[in-house]
Amino acid sequence: MVWSWLAFLVALDLIVPWYLLTNDGRFVAAFLFWVVWTAVAIASMFFVMRGWKE
Repeated sequence: MVWSWLAFLVALDLIVPWYLLTNDGRFVAAFLFWVVWTAVAIASMFFVMRGWKE
């Protein structure tokens, strides 16, 4: 489950900026995507690492 979520985030990271936002001339769309994507990635890693034990 974790690996599929991380693979989805990586795929989203490649598809959205290079294919979906290519024809959008505004810088705001790409910047907003990166801010939201970074927050989701950080939150995801927090939940994944929360369950780790020594």
